[in-house]
Amino acid sequence: MSQPEQRISVLIVDDHPLMREALAAALEGEPDLYVCGIAGNGQQALHQYTELHPHVVIMDLMMPVRDGISAITDILRFDPGARILVLTSAGGDERIVQAMAAGALGYLLKDAERPQILAGIRRVAEGDIYLPAEATSKLVRALQRGAGDAGGAAAAGTAADILSRRQYNVL
Repeated sequence: MSQPEQRISVLIVDDHPLMREALAAALEGEPDLYVCGIAGNGQQALHQYTELHPHVVIMDLMMPVRDGISAITDILRFDPGARILVLTSAGGDERIVQAMAAGALGYLLKDAERPQILAGIRRVAEGDIYLPAEATSKLVRALQRGAGDAGGAAAAGTAADILSRRQYNVL
């Protein structure tokens, strides 16, 4: 079934079937969004992305086979214009830095309310950064401390070294 061009196609990537189903249900009925695919790990995410070319990928970070950070890196290597919104239970400062440094455009925790998730999808689809206040605070704190000390992607320790130019300007 062909979808109109103005609708935002979404690929959901999470290792928990119930979470995948809940996200798909949350998007159902939104006139500007549709789920084009679902994956249970980062390896499947890359395969689905190369097949479907979705507008937005909703990516969990902690998954078997291939984690979310690796999947983000792989997807962006395949398509540097990919738009990825992280939706995870990993709320630590270093995880936010790792995800943003890998190229994610947004970061939400799984306890986010439906309107916040929908807003994140729409903003990321436009190519904008989407970080709620608590994630922004954690990211700034991690950058101030040089979050790379925990073994993340942020080894250089400054915002300019960790974030893309676009991410840095938005921050």
